[in-house]
Order: sequence, then C-alpha cells, then structure tokens
Amino acid sequence: DRSFDLHYRFVDEGRLRPALAVGLRDLAGTGIYSSEYLVASKTFGDRLRVTGGIGWGRLAGRGNFTNPLVALDERFRVRPAQAGGQGGTFSAKQWFRGPAALFAGVEYQAGRKTEIAPIRPPRPSKTEPPGAPAPQAGAHNGPPTPHQSRCCART
Repeated sequence: DRSFDLHYRFVDEGRLRPALAVGLRDLAGTGIYSSEYLVASKTFGDRLRVTGGIGWGRLAGRGNFTNPLVALDERFRVRPAQAGGQGGTFSAKQWFRGPAALFAGVEYQAGRKTEIAPIRPPRPSKTEPPGAPAPQAGAHNGPPTPHQSRCCART
C-alpha cells in the first residue's frame, strides 16, 4: 500500500496565535489508512510545544463523536465506504466525513533530543474491515502538527 499525504499550514504561529494546518493522509490509497485533520500548535518558550486537533477517518478511532460539520450539511454524518482495490484514486467523497475524534500532543526538547508524547494516539476505528492492519510506527501513527516538516510524532 503506497501513500500520498497533503499537509498545508495556512496560519503561521504568532506571538499569541497558534499555527493552524489542514491535512489529508493516504488521499489516493486504498482507504485503509486515509484520514483528514485540522490541527493547531503553539510553542511556549524555546522547548515546549502543545498540539491539538480534530481528525476524521483513521484518526477517528475509539472515543469518537458525531462530526461537528453536520451543522453545515447532513452529508458529513456518514463516511462512505471505500472501494478498496489497488488504490491510486482520490476518494474526495470520504474527506472530512463520518465520526470525528480529538487528538493532542506535547513536545518537549530536553537538550539536543526532542521528546514527543501523544496524549491521544490514533487507534483503529471499529468500522475498519476485519484483518485491516494495525497502525504502524511512522507517518500514519502520531498526531499531526502544523510543523510537520520539523518533527515527526512517535508512539
């Protein structure tokens, strides 16, 4: 399964304002790892960064709730099933649809090494097909951050 991800930081961090970003993970894959998110991150001092966001798809595992975008349109309530197959097609009808879940993380730099502690790491959702692979360490496992290019989340 190959993956194509898109991450766009649309607001840079300011003195009082957090950085804000939106992202799509596995947007042209088989759908097993696909997810979407909105994330905010704020740095305090030189060593502490706090991140929080809302995710859909793979990021909306256990502890999810009704999608708040339902207030805009009822079509956001249910995430359509992915056709599966070999991937390579965009499934825009799934994006930001279905249940949502919150995630958060704290990043602290002690010396030269950065320690990352996800507060609510993503877990497989109850709606995944039987036999779907469990989350693996790497690009699809930690909470996203607006500073994606500078840090990688670990669990």
